[in-house]
Amino acid sequence: MIDGIKLYKELTKDEIVFLKLFIDFTSKVVIETAEIIGSKEIGYYRELKFTLRKGYALTIQGSLHKAFNNGINYNQFTFSDCIKAIGQLTQEIKIDAKLLKVQNVEFGVNVFEPIISFDTIDNNLLLHKLTIFKPYVRYNKNIGFECKHQQYSLKIYDKSMQENLDERVLRLEYRVTNMILLKSIGIRWLSDLKSKSKLEKIGKKVSAEFLHILMDDCYLMEKQDLTMKDHLFYYKARNVRYWKRLSKEYSKSTYTSHRRRFKRIVNKYSNQDLAENISNLFVENWNNILSK
Repeated sequence: MIDGIKLYKELTKDEIVFLKLFIDFTSKVVIETAEIIGSKEIGYYRELKFTLRKGYALTIQGSLHKAFNNGINYNQFTFSDCIKAIGQLTQEIKIDAKLLKVQNVEFGVNVFEPIISFDTIDNNLLLHKLTIFKPYVRYNKNIGFECKHQQYSLKIYDKSMQENLDERVLRLEYRVTNMILLKSIGIRWLSDLKSKSKLEKIGKKVSAEFLHILMDDCYLMEKQDLTMKDHLFYYKARNVRYWKRLSKEYSKSTYTSHRRRFKRIVNKYSNQDLAENISNLFVENWNNILSK
């Protein structure tokens, strides 16, 4: 449901005193003189990184899922788990969730034994809107794909490969880096993530984003008898290098029209919409964990 998060608060004197008693903060120092370098102090607690700047400006960053689940985030993290995790964190550090400002946040689902395999996604994934997906690498392993935009990013990756799991687990994730995107939904503070109605709106927003993915359907398309005109365009546009060149040499409107043409051709000859399948997987799993 909610994984990576970054929170911010300017602390009062009492909050600073308590936090430093609760968490061991360290600073960079000159060994010879013990002089502190800079104004940043760092501490760790429950998989979360606490950073104090100038002695009072606090950021908390890390995985809320891992913080709640002892370092593991490949199981399901339900709505009730999220409520407990927020409560646990705020009670332990003695800061109200209404005072912790969300600076970025990841919304995602772990899909167990998905109806669409990661290999199918790997073979067919091209773009999100007008931006190309790039490899998503963790610990020197290419485990999936990421598409970065200015204010957010999408990730689709093989969680079972990342965690060496026996069962197939597909991770679908939407990371917001500019909170203005969520202003209309009303998510600004950590306490807002305890609202089921707001998270329902998040589910609809994210599933709609996955619908903007452009995908091939190469296994089915190669069996079809395309017209010569469709054949020439399809086999040219199924290569991601075609879209890279198009983005550099042509206008946005040309890029958009070619994208629409490719999608029309794939939908014409294929009996399924893979982007719609991915979107449905997200919303079905999101609604399931939101109900628990």
